Amino acid sequence: SLVPPAGSRVAFMPEVDDQYEPILRDSGFFLDPGSHSEPVLEYLRRMLLLAAELPRRYPDSTIACFSHAASVALVGALTGCKTLRDAGCFAPCGIWKLVSEDSGMSWRGGER
Repeated sequence: SLVPPAGSRVAFMPEVDDQYEPILRDSGFFLDPGSHSEPVLEYLRRMLLLAAELPRRYPDSTIACFSHAASVALVGALTGCKTLRDAGCFAPCGIWKLVSEDSGMSWRGGER
């Protein structure tokens, strides 16, 4: 393999926490047995759960999340948008600043 093991890569990216414990466990994922993928409804439910768990794990913290365009679901869940259309469009790699002034009980979109 051309990719070095994770332990040796940390030396080049010291900000990566190789002891990180996932907020949501793999056992909570539902994969459709026919397509071997997560159904959209299950994905959206998982994003709602993640939105509820983030402020519990990291109260009064700045959180940087990296994802692909599907993370619009998490932004929508955090900001309380009624639809994904209300959350806005995401590029293949987008950066949003979300602000909470009440320890993560509610969020609003800052900068894009």
